[in-house]
Amino acid sequence: MNTRIGISNRHVHLTREDVNILFGNNYELTKRNDLDQPGQYAANETVTLKTAKNIKEGVRVVGPIRSYTQVEVLNSDKEYFGINPPVRNSDDLDNSEEITIIGPKGQITRKNICIIANRHIHINTRDKDNFYEDEIVKVKVGDTILKVNNEEVTCIDNMIKLIEKNIKDNKVKITIKREGKELEKEIEIDKVDGVYKTGLYVKDNIIGIGTLSYIDPETKIYGALGHEIIESTTNKLIEVKTGKIFKTSIKSIDKSVKGLAGTKNAKFFSNINYGTIVSNTNKGIYGIYDYDTASKQTLEVGTYKDIKLGTATIRTVVNGEKIENFDIEIDRVNNNDTKNIHFKITSPELIDKTGGVVQGMSGSPIIQDNKIIGAVTHVVIDNPLTGYGILITNMLEEGEKVLNYSNN
Repeated sequence: MNTRIGISNRHVHLTREDVNILFGNNYELTKRNDLDQPGQYAANETVTLKTAKNIKEGVRVVGPIRSYTQVEVLNSDKEYFGINPPVRNSDDLDNSEEITIIGPKGQITRKNICIIANRHIHINTRDKDNFYEDEIVKVKVGDTILKVNNEEVTCIDNMIKLIEKNIKDNKVKITIKREGKELEKEIEIDKVDGVYKTGLYVKDNIIGIGTLSYIDPETKIYGALGHEIIESTTNKLIEVKTGKIFKTSIKSIDKSVKGLAGTKNAKFFSNINYGTIVSNTNKGIYGIYDYDTASKQTLEVGTYKDIKLGTATIRTVVNGEKIENFDIEIDRVNNNDTKNIHFKITSPELIDKTGGVVQGMSGSPIIQDNKIIGAVTHVVIDNPLTGYGILITNMLEEGEKVLNYSNN
């Protein structure tokens, strides 16, 4: 018994306005072939994608016309185009990449239109049978699939094999985790052209850029980010089973402006692992650092009582792998759980490079009087020159729990 899995090549979705620009006023896309997703089709029309580094011709347009223009490229395209699109769900375009789309009649260059599609499966469902929105809903957004027919699911590939193996009478039994409870469900699967399909949007990994805040030289426990990693679709904290931190190099920065946080754009070296991720909490991510720390600088830890209003520095990377210090002004401090330090960036150099606090800066150490006192966590969207940090002592307390996680 086989389940058909489709691999999506790079493609483009277009608005009515952009179809007019690229192909001419009132132009109508023509269907080449239907796609597995109902109502979607590959158009006969193609476009050219262009960046400062390279161009790619013959990129397929996918119809019908959408309310937003979106370019989806492959992970392998990053080096070819010289860009670093985020891995996202469709229509999640904030702070995504800029690219130029060229058609026979014109071209458009837009920021925030280019992504790499999040790893997922499209499974065509019997709508109400599998997704009825009430207390007996079988599968809903935010559920975690733990087992198929009582066999543990370890990744998407493994889940596919288990579904193939256990389909019976067009049904399969699954175990899901919903709001902390394990539930047994039976979902129905359609058979289309001899192929079994379901309608689940499933993903098993996430990747992002942040800053390492500290490493305990004795225990090798590290803390980073200073805040949780959330899943963009559900806005809920992600439960981490396994993870790793690895080397990055900052290639460019999209500046922050009022109303929109900027971001660091980085090249990822996923083959150079620095450590494992053990926990994801509202105070950051924590784990065990695997590299030698003997050559690294050590700092005294500053407590809440040590913090003074006034000048401090943040330590972060804005170009390549060079760690630099930049001046800030601390104007408010509290001893709450998070968002303890309110500050304003005063370094002209950092303001010129980043426009203020940007995504990817989370976890950057805050240092005052040669003591580490906190880590950057949030940007204030209405005034990106300002931001918040967490007390380093709060992070250290959370980090000590790593040993408990490791032993469980």
